[in-house]
Amino acid sequence: MIESIPGTSDMDRCDANPKTQYAFSYRYMRGAIVLNQYVYCLVGLGSYAR
Repeated sequence: MIESIPGTSDMDRCDANPKTQYAFSYRYMRGAIVLNQYVYCLVGLGSYAR
């Protein structure tokens, strides 16, 4: 993992990091309320990247 960006689910934020190969966003909700959200900017792990 290169970077995690809390409080957003905007994966375009990872475009600012030139090492990013792919992004993953997570949002945890209870009903209609977003309790937590974040974006991970990731580097591929060779043959382990899926």
